[in-house]
Amino acid sequence: MRLLTAAVRRLRLAGAEVVVGTCPDLGTIEPVYQPLRWVARRVSRQLAAAQTIGVIALGGRTVSMGDLLGPEFAANPREMFGPDSYHPSAEGYATAAMAVLPTVCAALGVWPESDRLDHTRDEDILPVAKAASAAAGEAGTEVTAARAPWALLKHRRRRRCPAGRRSASPRITRSTRRAPPGGPRRTAADRSDPHHTPRPVTSTVRAGNFACGPDMSRNSNPLGAPMPEAVIVSTARSPIGRAFKGSLKDVRPDDLTATIIQAALAKVPELDPRDIDDLMLGCGLPGGEQGHNLGRIVAVQMGMDYLPASTITRYCSSSLQTSRMALHAIKAGEGDVFISAGVEAVSRSVKGSSDGLPDTHNPFFTDAEARTAAVAQSEGASWHDPREDGLVPDAYIAMGQTAENLARLKGVTRQDMDEFGVRSQNLAEEAIKNGFWAREITPVTTPDGTVVSTDDGPPAPVSRWRASRA
Repeated sequence: MRLLTAAVRRLRLAGAEVVVGTCPDLGTIEPVYQPLRWVARRVSRQLAAAQTIGVIALGGRTVSMGDLLGPEFAANPREMFGPDSYHPSAEGYATAAMAVLPTVCAALGVWPESDRLDHTRDEDILPVAKAASAAAGEAGTEVTAARAPWALLKHRRRRRCPAGRRSASPRITRSTRRAPPGGPRRTAADRSDPHHTPRPVTSTVRAGNFACGPDMSRNSNPLGAPMPEAVIVSTARSPIGRAFKGSLKDVRPDDLTATIIQAALAKVPELDPRDIDDLMLGCGLPGGEQGHNLGRIVAVQMGMDYLPASTITRYCSSSLQTSRMALHAIKAGEGDVFISAGVEAVSRSVKGSSDGLPDTHNPFFTDAEARTAAVAQSEGASWHDPREDGLVPDAYIAMGQTAENLARLKGVTRQDMDEFGVRSQNLAEEAIKNGFWAREITPVTTPDGTVVSTDDGPPAPVSRWRASRA
């Protein structure tokens, strides 16, 4: 402590801005077992508070690193620790430096100061001792000297860049609930296949973020730090129900979506829901019960009326698009935590749909639609791309007709399709029978009290004979 204050004093006398990172959670990088862990944490927090008080008294700033680095170091010990497996390596020190970089940028004027405090994030002006104690208990908190005996308590790494500035967002914290290599994968849940009602699949996406100055390159900030890494930290899905006569036909899409999102959030209890930046909901046909910006309806329904939300349609890839958007938002520094979800309740389309109303197609495509109808009524005809003849393609063509055209173009026969389809259905039957999907399905309670915990699946057994007569 004496050496620290002496060093800060000399630097301040030389006119330097001083930023000190404190580590109030000793024992989180190299595990210390109870009860020594509790003792180590208590002593280290007291020491960090004392260091903060000393640095603030000399006009410096501190950043509570807390357990920010614990998951980073634990996940990559060979990279983060030096040869003695105790002191950080160059990579470890660089990671620690990134945690205090937002405050360094502010001290150097790279990121203009703001006197406005964000009280929704517990930013405040407090007595120095109280501010130091509060910072020791929450990682990422900055304490800056104000008029004695007061100090500013800030959470600068969660702030956004001022208007008009581009932001690059180096990774500060990585979720400890890492996705394994190649997964977990999400399945788009917005198909409008008339044979089933697809499931909502919800992902909570999280990555660290902070803002820096202008003139960012596409993949790095001025100091060369990478953009933040986006990871999927939780997933959930409902069972798959058959359309119009399946197990979920009486469940509203907003109720279904809220159930699944809440299930995904329940798997991340350490996440404060108010840290979520946006809810993005994919829906192929956002009309009727799926209309009215369904994403926002679901947010309010879950008691999260403070959460902005959007509903995205890209037909069968709608929910996949929301995951792309969440990734892009994290990479661009727009936020740290996003919900990516999707729903399509074909059974409820009788209450209204965004498509299919009469006299809504643009007359510009009349000739193209006529060509599609003519091809559908012909047998054995091959498909020809109308664009090769300078004609407009049919933008309203149905998915089934597209499949027929593709089969004609690629020479796929009815027998080929039957063999492939029967094998796929038989594999699905076996997987359902063996409970393969049980690990990822969230049971859903229908209005009559029935609990649905398995996919409806195909009407077993599917055979070549049944397929040939479909």
